[in-house]
Amino acid sequence: MKTAALIIAIALGLGAAGPALADQTALGDNGQLFRVETGTMAQLFPAAKGNLSPALALSIVTPGAPTQRLLVPGTEGREVENTPSVVFEPTSSLVYLIWESRSNYIHSQIRLIAFQAGHWSSDIELTGTFFSLKTAPSLAVTRDTYWTFDASGSPVRHQRTIFHTLWWEEATGGERVVYSPVVLLDGSYLGWNPLFVLNDLIDGEPANALPATPDLARSPAIQSGPAGDSVVISFVDSKTRQLVQLELSTVAGELGALTSAVAQDLGHQAGLFPSNLPALGDRARAQLVDFGYRLHMHPGLLAYLGSMAQSYVTSQDAGQLLDLGTLVDKARAQLVDFGYKMVRQGLGESRDHRSWLFEFPSIDPRQGSIDGSPLHSLGVRLAAERPVPTTESGATTVYASRNGSEALVAWSTRQELRYRESMGAGWSEVHSLPLDVNMSLQAAQLILEQRIRNR
Repeated sequence: MKTAALIIAIALGLGAAGPALADQTALGDNGQLFRVETGTMAQLFPAAKGNLSPALALSIVTPGAPTQRLLVPGTEGREVENTPSVVFEPTSSLVYLIWESRSNYIHSQIRLIAFQAGHWSSDIELTGTFFSLKTAPSLAVTRDTYWTFDASGSPVRHQRTIFHTLWWEEATGGERVVYSPVVLLDGSYLGWNPLFVLNDLIDGEPANALPATPDLARSPAIQSGPAGDSVVISFVDSKTRQLVQLELSTVAGELGALTSAVAQDLGHQAGLFPSNLPALGDRARAQLVDFGYRLHMHPGLLAYLGSMAQSYVTSQDAGQLLDLGTLVDKARAQLVDFGYKMVRQGLGESRDHRSWLFEFPSIDPRQGSIDGSPLHSLGVRLAAERPVPTTESGATTVYASRNGSEALVAWSTRQELRYRESMGAGWSEVHSLPLDVNMSLQAAQLILEQRIRNR
């Protein structure tokens, strides 16, 4: 099995607009600038004269030193590298690159790799619908630390890094946007990563007479959220013709460990089911508080969750329950949802408070039983949705405010960068920034990104 340092593979499509130029550069520590570049081997590395194989390179610009250009491993073959982005992760000082690698019209991959101090990571592979047109991969990173229980029941602390990956694809059922969390636990890749189709969260009738331009529809975006453990996702839902913005937050690992431990304990109380639900509810409350204290969780949160667990169990109609396992599974899911909403309340405001939970085990369920496997939970909140704005053809980027409630859509022409900003439930008129010797495309993009982030 391939280990934690990363390459992600999945199918994408040629011909889509590339990422914004701002995504092709990243500022590191001490003024270093990291830039990802595509071209032939001969274009990128003069010593490879006559070599027309497409490749990907990482250029490192260090103040007071010559620019260093490095070949990204595995990109010197026949595959064509497209839509690259680069992210600098300041906590670890790692540089992450994500790009599309296409071998033919219907076979392509999304790859992700890490670089630090002259060394490249090994690679992992993300699988999905291989025969589909895909494009515009993007990436954001979150980190958190939490307590859970080891095999002996003793508390143990874990460090978790999640690479939140996002792309557009055209599948048999139509266009869709796919999100996949790639989790490293204590530096080790879980060995699998689930796929979530974000369009499945959105329903309703078309909100606009005209669909989004292909450049806008194929440019989903992901960026850091209002807290260090959250990201904001912006994408076009083709069915409702809306620009949707979601805030996605990592749910504290303690909450998953706590609810799983309580669920496991309740699963052994067959003598109380279904004849004595009040006693089962009392045990759920007591065990939840006990386990929670051992995980260093806040007493107020534990009191709330304990009360909710007791109420949920005792309010059930024993005659309608199929078995103890069904009750335990439902109670655990409810507790995670209660805990997530309590912890996150007040973070950002939305006119529509719809929310969901994405959950997945550490073990790939396709490989066997997941009993006892720790669960990872991600809370998803609808931050905003508006009819798609009318834009024009051109490389398009969506920028979101920190809490995801506002948006700015920008597209480039030869002479200017045009944009529209969200205004209530709609959009402003088209504005523009001229591109000339005094204003580069990258500078204009950074200005617009900062403008909407401050709203």
